[in-house]
Amino acid sequence: MRKLGLSPTDETHASSVILREVAESRIHTDHSTDSSPPGLSPTGLVVPPDAQAQATPAVPRDSNPVILRDSNPVILREVAESRIHIDHSTDSSPPGLSPVEEAVVTTQLGRAPRGAVRVAWSCPWGKPGVVKTAPRLADGTPFPTMYYLTCPMAVKACSTLEGQGVMAEMTKSLHHDPDMADRYQAAHESYLADRDDLAQELGVDVPEITGISAGGMPTRVKCLHTVVAHSLAKGAGVNPFGDQALELIGGFWESCLNDSCVTDSSSQEMVP
Repeated sequence: MRKLGLSPTDETHASSVILREVAESRIHTDHSTDSSPPGLSPTGLVVPPDAQAQATPAVPRDSNPVILRDSNPVILREVAESRIHIDHSTDSSPPGLSPVEEAVVTTQLGRAPRGAVRVAWSCPWGKPGVVKTAPRLADGTPFPTMYYLTCPMAVKACSTLEGQGVMAEMTKSLHHDPDMADRYQAAHESYLADRDDLAQELGVDVPEITGISAGGMPTRVKCLHTVVAHSLAKGAGVNPFGDQALELIGGFWESCLNDSCVTDSSSQEMVP
C-alpha cells in the first residue's frame, strides 16, 4: 500500500480550504495576546499552554480552535507528513470525554462510546482519533483494549492492510527476528502497565484480563487497529508493528480536510 502524500494540486486545494475557513471564522489567526517566545513551532501550529510542556509536537484538542499561523501549503504538508499527536499520558483531567469530544466520537463510531475515559490521541485537525477505555465497562464487562481507535479513516486503512495479509507477515517476523520479538514483548508490558495505572486511577480491579494486553501481543499480530492505536497514543518507538503499519498507511487524515471523518461512520469496523 503506497504512502499517502499531498500532490501540488492537493496542496493548493488544501490551502484554499484553509483560507476559506479563515474567512468563515472557523479557523483564526489572532495573535494579539500571544505571549509565546519568538519563532514558529516545528509545524507552524500554536500549541496551547497546557500542551507546551509536553515532549511531543502537539495540536489543540477539539475544545480549542485550530489555529494556523499561515495557510502556506508547506506548513500543511508538514502537518500531513508528521505523526503529530497530543501526548495525554500525563492528563490529570477527570475521567470522561468533554461534550464536544463525545459528540465527535459518537459520530465516528455510529453509537455512543462505552467506557471512554479520555482522548489518548487527536489528529492534526484536532479531532479525537484514539480514546482511552476503562478496563471494565459500566455493565461489568472486562475490556482489555484500552487504546481504542475511533478515527474512521485510520480504521478503514487498517482494515485494508489486514486484507492484504500484513498481519501474517508481521507475525512471521517474530519467529526469526529476536530483536523484534523483544520489542513487541516490551510493547505488551507497556500496555499492561498503562492499563494497570488506569485501573488504579478508576479504582477498579479486573483480574479476568490479568496478563492479557490486546491485539495479539506479545506472540502474534491479530488486530492492526489495536497496535496502530497503541502507537498513536504512545508515540513512535513503543509498538514496532503499530509503527510499521502507520508507515504503510501514511497520512490517513488528509481526506478529513472537509470533516469527512465525522460525517461518514460507515467505515468504522471496530465495535467492542
